[in-house]
Amino acid sequence: MKRVLIITYYWPPSGSSGVQRWLKFAKYLPEFGWQPVIYTPENPDAPETDATLMKDVAKDLEVIKTPIWEPYQLFKKLTGRKKEEKVNAGTYFDDGKQGLVDKCMLWIRGNLMIPDPRVFWVRPSVKYLRNYLNTHPVDAIVTTGPPQSMHLIGLGLKKAFPALPWLADFRDPWSGVDILDKFFITKRALRKHTRLEQQVFRHANAFTSVSPTWAAEMTANGAKNTQCITNGYDENDFINYRPKSSGRFVISHIGVLNSFRSPQVIWDALASTCKTRPTFGDQLEIRLAGTIDPGIRAYLENHPVLKDKVKFLGYLPHQEAIRQYEESDVLMLLLNKSATVKGNIPGKLFELLATGRIILTLGDTTGDLAGILKTSQSGYMFEYDDTKGVQQAVEELASRTQETGWSVNASGDFTQYARRHLTGRVAELLNDLCISSGNR
Repeated sequence: MKRVLIITYYWPPSGSSGVQRWLKFAKYLPEFGWQPVIYTPENPDAPETDATLMKDVAKDLEVIKTPIWEPYQLFKKLTGRKKEEKVNAGTYFDDGKQGLVDKCMLWIRGNLMIPDPRVFWVRPSVKYLRNYLNTHPVDAIVTTGPPQSMHLIGLGLKKAFPALPWLADFRDPWSGVDILDKFFITKRALRKHTRLEQQVFRHANAFTSVSPTWAAEMTANGAKNTQCITNGYDENDFINYRPKSSGRFVISHIGVLNSFRSPQVIWDALASTCKTRPTFGDQLEIRLAGTIDPGIRAYLENHPVLKDKVKFLGYLPHQEAIRQYEESDVLMLLLNKSATVKGNIPGKLFELLATGRIILTLGDTTGDLAGILKTSQSGYMFEYDDTKGVQQAVEELASRTQETGWSVNASGDFTQYARRHLTGRVAELLNDLCISSGNR
């Protein structure tokens, strides 16, 4: 059994979307001859907590934790937020409270804390892990970002152990990620991001990304030995999945809903259809789970047509989210409105495919996700400005009866997206790295 050190900021009981990928890989790697060792912060400022994810953590799994200092408590104090309030990098600049102090904090975040606020954990982690690896050797190292500071830890370890294979996993782009624009980033700061990214590209032995487009972009920017290994779904999570009717027409979105992906065109289409089809209006129920931008929430709470049809469910543990899929007739999947959207394949997509429900997606209709939806015939995809197309889709959905139902007979082989299968590809890559490095 070979050993792999996985350096990740997100780990249970943290409940953000960044947890699932390497939690599931770690779950299945032992079946392919690899024993994971997890290195993660002792006290992360994670946006959500989901203790139910601990069921996928093996009792004998070695998990190493060290303290981390993050500036978010200072941020909250200076901006008047509550100490216990969760800070989510995707939402805290969208809440309509952005005053001068907020803008200053965002500028500091984007231009001084490079690549991200977890940078303060890099140096102590490299020091700690150097000592650990001297007495507890491993056969390979994996870093996964964001936060991209995890790759800087890998860079430090690579310099200390040059013969040790290092796989850098990019769940999002680095210097080209859309969120940087929100931090008033300067050209000087962007150059530093690019310089650090290039150092990682030069020193890591291999790279993985979650989409073909992003993998190709990384290769074009200098990353070598880059593979696309998408996210997926865990078949074990769906053992007890039983789709059922709630007696209403339920359209749901589970996840972060912010200004990057505000589906105004869907709200307008639903409201219009409620007016022209009163029976549909009586049946309609909109369920929103997860972190919701206060501006979007206020809009819906005051909407003359939709306000009585919306349910805000808050953050849901993963298994509860799957139960919501059971009662949903249509599932919304919203991509960011950004230049990097072509390669954006959210991990949530693969669970939505597994539900057999209709998926209503907004994003780049020429991107990687669009290709998967088209092949699987799992639903609709439109650009954010395609008012006519979205309206026609909602009208078509409204014309169906409860007897007909809103499920789809999805085509295609989804087993290629099963977590166990994907983990086999990761193990194969790690094996190849060990052989090429002479590490085994």
